[in-house]
Amino acid sequence: MKTTVKLFVMLLLSVGSQIPLSASQCTQSANSCMPALSRSGTLRETQCPASDLELAPALGLTYSVYISPPEEITRAHGAHKVLFDIRGRFVPSLPVIVPFVKNYLKPLNCAAMLDGAPSSVRNEEIATQFGQESTESLQQDEKSRGATSQDSADLIFADSFPGGVPAAVAACPSQGCVIFATSPRVNRNLGQIDPKAKAITIYLGPYNFTVDKITLRKSLKIVGMGASGGKSGSVPCRVEPCNGTALHSVNPSNAVFVIPQLDNTAATNVSLSGFRVYGAAGNTDQDAFFVDASLLFNSGLWYSTLEDIQIFDFAGVGIHLRGPNGNFGASNQWLRFNNVDVFRAGAGEALRIEGANFQLHFTDCEFDGPGIGMGTNIFIGGYTGNNYAWPFDITFRGLVTQGAASAVQVDGGSTISFHTAHFEKLWGGIQITLSNNTVTQGVNIEDSEFFGDVGVNGGSGYLLNVATSYVFGIRFVHNQIYGFPDSVISSTNLAQVVYRDNFYNAIYFGGPNVPPTSGITTQLSPSSTLNIGGAHSIGLNSSTTPIAIIQSTLGPGEMVTLFMLGGTATFASGGNIALMGLDQLTIDGSITFVRNDLTGSLQWTPVSQWSPNQTGSSAVSNGSHNLGPQ
Repeated sequence: MKTTVKLFVMLLLSVGSQIPLSASQCTQSANSCMPALSRSGTLRETQCPASDLELAPALGLTYSVYISPPEEITRAHGAHKVLFDIRGRFVPSLPVIVPFVKNYLKPLNCAAMLDGAPSSVRNEEIATQFGQESTESLQQDEKSRGATSQDSADLIFADSFPGGVPAAVAACPSQGCVIFATSPRVNRNLGQIDPKAKAITIYLGPYNFTVDKITLRKSLKIVGMGASGGKSGSVPCRVEPCNGTALHSVNPSNAVFVIPQLDNTAATNVSLSGFRVYGAAGNTDQDAFFVDASLLFNSGLWYSTLEDIQIFDFAGVGIHLRGPNGNFGASNQWLRFNNVDVFRAGAGEALRIEGANFQLHFTDCEFDGPGIGMGTNIFIGGYTGNNYAWPFDITFRGLVTQGAASAVQVDGGSTISFHTAHFEKLWGGIQITLSNNTVTQGVNIEDSEFFGDVGVNGGSGYLLNVATSYVFGIRFVHNQIYGFPDSVISSTNLAQVVYRDNFYNAIYFGGPNVPPTSGITTQLSPSSTLNIGGAHSIGLNSSTTPIAIIQSTLGPGEMVTLFMLGGTATFASGGNIALMGLDQLTIDGSITFVRNDLTGSLQWTPVSQWSPNQTGSSAVSNGSHNLGPQ
């Protein structure tokens, strides 16, 4: 039987204006067909291996592929012609197309037809190659192949089903399939999609789809044509057509994306990319994503990626990740968010992470509010009702957050980092609170920038506000401060905040001589064991109680300076302080110790002392080494 398949490749040239090229040529040598297509030549059918198609992405080529199957396939399945239309940028389908082609030909007949000519001319040429058959007949043949073909059971075209994608999901075999919803004839109502146990990949065309609910399950992949474009007349879409894929919710009563509420049923290896999501008209508290594992065991969203997604018009939360509050038996974990943008429309946050969530990484994401002074863009903390479980290992790299009263509220969590973030149009930057009695420890704000319209609010603005002392390891380092904030850092005593190596632009433009801060320097009353945490400067209240032990998280080489706020304080030997042979040392000025690990239990060595009782130029010189009684 004749097993030759005719393949027609149309190259879509995007450099400059599309100029009709005369032809392209395929050669017989391996790995040379696609490179030849980029050169001008004479249009003719030649022999070239199907594997050459795999070179197209590397060459930046886009194309449409038309396949005429062998007679035995058409006779067996009633499809006179099979049409694969991956016109434009839909290159991801190539790995699916090529294996299908390889099953039936080696080598194949191929002819290159360039996209520069008018569509009517191209269609006429295609029809000639297929024996004067029209493009319309090819489209009819495409519909006639149905979803029951044994040879394409793992490739389903949603426009073959009046019910569209949900019907294609139902027709998908038990092991899974790839569903194409890229044809302009496809039913644009996605309805409710639940792949259950099937591993399904769905490709969505550059259209506006309506959607009720999508249940995220193991290995579900939804790939759109990009989150570009937008509503007609908007900034990214001033002139029609608007490219990309959009999902419009039609049900304000539920979130668009959810996970199964079943134990031991984690939604793993989910991948979502390339689309916009719009809230239902008139919604008042609708979430776009509500990934709720709070009542589950061994479940949640795991090992998954969201990329190139934009979210609009949800009055609830854009991305809502909720885990248990009383245990870590379930969680949302090992998740990556790349180029995900949420624009708040109501009181809900753009991003809310509460309860047990682990290893969440946000790269180049934007979480914005509707305007300065309006709500909070990001919440990270415990889930109300119990303080046993909390989010931890959360990173933001390249975050942009704007237009709110507060950019971020952290109300419990561990190891949370903001690196190279951008803050703009905000009354407050990052606030750390304790409303659910959940501890916060290890928050890093570093190498980030705060624009001049951040932290200005009639005296109550801030870049960082630590409203509780029940926090540990808060670091504000290497940041750029461009404006005149009411407060760079407003903290609470004992909060253990580190402020270091930040650029404060205001001193060059008539601002305060030093960045306005409060609560960073720790104030303590002496006791026999003095716990200074990670503080490098301590203000001491007056006391006669000798200090014999200094507890601290500082490492060898780090120093701490203790100074009197009035009166005197006494240090005593017998603990972990080396007083160089003295039994006691009383100070009325300041003293600096350096931490070391060479002298056994004597871990603190004094390196300088200053006393106000000495005067003149000798006060600093003599006081710097005078360890005797004053």
